[in-house]
Amino acid sequence: MINSRDFDKAYHNLNDQQKKAVDHIEGPLLVLAGPGTGKTELLAIRVGRILQETDAKPHNILCLTFTDAGAYAMRSRLLKYIGHSAYQVGIYTYHSFCNQVIQENLEYFGDYRELQLVSDLEKVDIMRALIEGLPYDHPLKRLRGDIYFDMKNLLDLFENMKKEYWTEEDFKAGLKEQEELLREHKDYIYTRKYTDRKTGKVYQAGDLKEKKFQVEMEKYKKTYAASQLLKVYNQSMEKMERFDYQDMILWVIDRFKNNDELLGKYQERFQYLLLDEYQDTNGAQNEVVFQLVDYWDQPNLFAVGDDDQSIYRFQGANMSNIQEFRDKFQAPVIVLENNYRSDQSILDIAKNVIENNKERMVYNDSELTKDLVESRSNPDRPVTGPVIKRYRNPDQEEVGVIQHINELVKSGVNHRDIAVIYKEHKNVEQMVHFLSDRGVPLNIKRKVDVLTLPAIKQLLNILYYINGELKLPFSEERRLFQLLHLNCLNINPVDIALISIYTSRRTDDESDDINWREALGNKDVLESLNITDIDSILKAGLTIDSWMKSAINDTLQVLVEKIMTTSGWLYEILRGSDKKWQLQVMTTFLNFVKDQSAKNESYQLSDLLADIDKMETHSIAIPVQQTIGTEEGINFVTAHSSKGLEFKHVFLIKLQQKTWVKKNINRGYKYPDILVPTTEKSDVEDDRRLFYVALTRAEDEVQLSFSDFDKEDKAIEGAEFIYECGLEVPESPQQVDDGKVMEYLASQLKMTEGKTSFIDHELLNDLLKDFKHSATSLNKYLDCPLTFYFENILRVPMARTDRMGYGNAIHYALEFYFRKVDEVLPDGPLPLADELLALYEKGLQKYHSHFTLLEYENHQIHGRQSLQDYYDEYHKHWLAPDGYKLEHVVDDVSHQGIPIKGKLDKLVIWKDQVEVVDYKTGKYQAPDLKPPLGTDDLGGKYWRQLVFYKMLIDADKKHNYRFGKGTMDFTEKKNDKYTVKSLPISDLDIQLVTEQLKQAHEGIHAHQFPGCGDEKCKWCNFVNDISPLSSPLSDADEEKTDIL
Repeated sequence: MINSRDFDKAYHNLNDQQKKAVDHIEGPLLVLAGPGTGKTELLAIRVGRILQETDAKPHNILCLTFTDAGAYAMRSRLLKYIGHSAYQVGIYTYHSFCNQVIQENLEYFGDYRELQLVSDLEKVDIMRALIEGLPYDHPLKRLRGDIYFDMKNLLDLFENMKKEYWTEEDFKAGLKEQEELLREHKDYIYTRKYTDRKTGKVYQAGDLKEKKFQVEMEKYKKTYAASQLLKVYNQSMEKMERFDYQDMILWVIDRFKNNDELLGKYQERFQYLLLDEYQDTNGAQNEVVFQLVDYWDQPNLFAVGDDDQSIYRFQGANMSNIQEFRDKFQAPVIVLENNYRSDQSILDIAKNVIENNKERMVYNDSELTKDLVESRSNPDRPVTGPVIKRYRNPDQEEVGVIQHINELVKSGVNHRDIAVIYKEHKNVEQMVHFLSDRGVPLNIKRKVDVLTLPAIKQLLNILYYINGELKLPFSEERRLFQLLHLNCLNINPVDIALISIYTSRRTDDESDDINWREALGNKDVLESLNITDIDSILKAGLTIDSWMKSAINDTLQVLVEKIMTTSGWLYEILRGSDKKWQLQVMTTFLNFVKDQSAKNESYQLSDLLADIDKMETHSIAIPVQQTIGTEEGINFVTAHSSKGLEFKHVFLIKLQQKTWVKKNINRGYKYPDILVPTTEKSDVEDDRRLFYVALTRAEDEVQLSFSDFDKEDKAIEGAEFIYECGLEVPESPQQVDDGKVMEYLASQLKMTEGKTSFIDHELLNDLLKDFKHSATSLNKYLDCPLTFYFENILRVPMARTDRMGYGNAIHYALEFYFRKVDEVLPDGPLPLADELLALYEKGLQKYHSHFTLLEYENHQIHGRQSLQDYYDEYHKHWLAPDGYKLEHVVDDVSHQGIPIKGKLDKLVIWKDQVEVVDYKTGKYQAPDLKPPLGTDDLGGKYWRQLVFYKMLIDADKKHNYRFGKGTMDFTEKKNDKYTVKSLPISDLDIQLVTEQLKQAHEGIHAHQFPGCGDEKCKWCNFVNDISPLSSPLSDADEEKTDIL
């Protein structure tokens, strides 16, 4: 299982403290791992050491981390040392672990599957109703101005209460204790005799400052009153069948607390726990951990973190958790001080900065030290070290940084070894525009609101036009004018202007205007206007008319899909240089439409646009992750997102006090000291930790820069951290060539399109790094790799269909019906057919967005009859098995080194084996279940699916199921008969599908996506229709030019 050579070498290379941590297998241990001290390597080797020195199996080890990236990095490192057994080690974020617990034990979690994650838009609706319903004497009630002023503060409070596992009782106790603390606090006690001029009341030394005390206590009372509203918020979500993202952890905590059997199951499974980035965990996450290890006095609990790198306080992390861990478990502490990343000069200034923080472990324990020592394998390599640069204004600072970057590139430094780190993305917009315009390779990842992007604005313009025209014909001519300028419609703007002149009759009087839509469809009129391309305009008119009809007859998502396809928009996207990004934007928006439709049975175009209006009012985004450039480009990263990264050359820019040190405006609620004892004094310490993290990303060089004046020539202050570094701060600004600055500023005025393009192979690699094969994806690739590319990788937006909705509703009904059957085994009584039909009705409601009203009514009748017949045919046999497992998820497993996953409709559990059942709502076709008949025959897709299910069952080490047979259960009659086909899976079947899986795996990761050539294939026809089309997999050549 363990790769002895690689593991032994890695273990040998550990320093003494690392070995001490790795060898401490039994009992609790806290490791303080500063930046660059090999934390990820340490965790991986420790897992290997546990497997090497104990009888524990990989699935007995649980690793919890803070982010998906951290989980991915840990598993990747583990693969190197223990091979594909790494897929059996439980590596999760806290949320994904709790979700796994829920999915594995749905019987403990009630109607969890009935709930949907509450959206930001729904939160606004809930909070508006909550605030409007407050009694007039409530402390948060506002009768004038912005009556929803407290909405964001309340949502932040509720989120923190859930993250920290706080209740309103905690705030009540905190309020009482806070009152006692303030009464004794020196700031609230008179130190000498004082007479109140207004009241004449005389206070003696030692008396309470009553007014100041009351003012302060009102803040805490307001917080307590706000905390009491959490239960109202939760009740509102429950009525809507929604849940909050934090609820998953709270549910697991509750079930663990109240079900010893459930908790014991996981305590028995996970004998060793490893906690990564422990400084970032919050109260609820800690509670889950404490419950898992509560069985042991000295649990095998390994936590690694660094109090100096706690930068997610705003996400609910608590600085005291590291100290609490040490005290609770009496855990020994090991400090890692060997830094394998940075030059000593960089480590020294970082130490100078962070020592200004008072909340540090080393200040609570005199025996601890955290003096990072350079321990790189080549410490004598040439380095520039740290330097501070002072500029007159931000423009000169940006030009100075760009010139320095240019010098590095000229000297042979790779673009990817350079990073610009800043506080917010808006700090570098000018630099990114300038560099991308000159073909300089960049690497930027950031979240963008799709509602602010031109493509979505154009799409929304079309939707607003259609909606307005349906309400009042010819009322949206202004939108039509904009609509006709879409590139995809290929209409000459001069022609649009000629039509505009004609329809207005060249007068300012709108009453005699000619309707645009009538003009667009009148060939004689267009000819009389000397239009250059009449066919394009006529086609556009017909296209718009088809959209109007679709808005009436089709579902909302079908309408959006038709707009994208019939307009030529999708064609334009796939021919563009930024096709990946534009497709990602469209997919994100269409997914939003689908989600909203799924939540509201009667969701219409007008509802969507009303929601869009509400989102703009309340600043609610539809976020999408944008990647600009290439992994080989210059890195532009925020300080928060730089965590875990490293670069040879780092530029820390825009180091202004107002940017890097945020003042507490105190708009939110004030928490009692018993809950957050350091809220007031630690604001700057949070910011200093963030600066420390950014600073320690540098390997050989770090340049710190700030400006004396802003763009309006107003004096601004440099961040205090600059002066804490111990470096010389220049007394006067750095000189920058005025000509270069003018060239830089002039470039910002040019309305040119950026030349940065996505490098397709790299993006594909990034998309595929976490890819796991399912039976469906394997079938799709073997059937048509090009279809796999569009639908599984690019995820081209596709509307839901009535066929999909019907299948989902049938699956829903059978799943929950057999859950009820499982509860009454073995003696019954069997739930009645009426219960099955009622569940089908509920399933139709759940998936109503797939249907038009007519489709819904037809499927309602057909589905009820089909299920009644199905029940009559088979129900006598349903009490025979020993049990059922529904919607059984198999994940984090592999087959011969290839990651696979799947969700199985139903496991029929017999005494010595399980039968895997897959429901099919289509009609039985014999070829689908046949194995290959020759070298060129791939076999039937359902045959392959059942073989794949056996591979999943065999790979799943969490359960000891023995695969008996696979069954395809067709719920629709063919020739008035039902069909059930069962297959025992042979070793030859496994061998054949394994070869197909390997073939697909290799082809996918080699980016081989040829078309199948079938004349009925949707995507092959699509590509042929838009030919010639440049390969979607071709790399763009990066132009490496002088920057200035």
